[in-house]
Amino acid sequence: MPVTDFGILADGTDGPHIGQDGTTTYKVRLFARTDVEMSGGAVLASPGMPIKFGQHADDQDAFCIGVSSKQDEDDATYWILDYDYSTNIKELAQAAFSNSGGLTGGGEEDPQHNDADPLDRRPVVKIRSKRLKKLRFADLDGRAIQNLAGVPYEAYTDEVSRTVIDVTRNVAGFDMDMVPLCEDGVNEIAWLGKAKRQIWCASLSADFEREKRLTYVKLHAELVIAKESDILNDNPANGGLADGYWAEWKLNAGYEELDLVTGLLKDIKIRGQRPARPVLLNLFGERLAVSQLGNPIFLGFRVKDDAPLHQLGLFD
Repeated sequence: MPVTDFGILADGTDGPHIGQDGTTTYKVRLFARTDVEMSGGAVLASPGMPIKFGQHADDQDAFCIGVSSKQDEDDATYWILDYDYSTNIKELAQAAFSNSGGLTGGGEEDPQHNDADPLDRRPVVKIRSKRLKKLRFADLDGRAIQNLAGVPYEAYTDEVSRTVIDVTRNVAGFDMDMVPLCEDGVNEIAWLGKAKRQIWCASLSADFEREKRLTYVKLHAELVIAKESDILNDNPANGGLADGYWAEWKLNAGYEELDLVTGLLKDIKIRGQRPARPVLLNLFGERLAVSQLGNPIFLGFRVKDDAPLHQLGLFD
């Protein structure tokens, strides 16, 4: 284990401080002891160490916007690490771009940040949009797509735009089991200024590289940011989207309904015939009353597992 011991130093740790704009800031100073001589980037990326953009231990609204490391002049295995935390989301976004070294043509690293040690290079961050295919059962105002008799039309496939963060980062080592664990998963804790389950890892790859006799891993992740329509919240009164999960939506409709007396399904008949399209149902699985046809029910189903995306080290 590269880092054998670490802890908080009272000298250099302070906060909270509340600014005139209401922003709360903290400073946390740690010491770290390693078993071998290593780079500052490797120390910061070691398992168990706080991560950049991670939450403050005592304030879930404050995220780490800056990290610095300093090696002891007389002891190469002793490090001082400083972490800055803020509740200001704009500062968090600016820190992400600063951490990336800026965006240059072709997505290459800024030459001035092309450090000799690959592990000291800043992550390359690109923000773009992505078109995703999604079934539409309702219009943009949440109204079911149905005719005036309350019979829903067939769902159609639409393309929706989502914000994507592409991140490429060099790390000292990588557990390959993290690829199937994290790919197609959503953040299990608040991360990058977003509540849990708001960031979907659409793809994740790890390539082994060798440079100047140093072997390291180049990670690349495609992170998709959720919109409100992607999230189902079973308890809207308790925390808003923070209590929700990434969901696929279906219109509560079908060709059968539940007989509440027998508990069995029975075919829906309209004038003795099977309907041409699915018929709206109520919360009990029965055919929706005519007076309620203007208030269809949508069902959300959890489709993304929680994953430890914050442990990938993409922004450390």
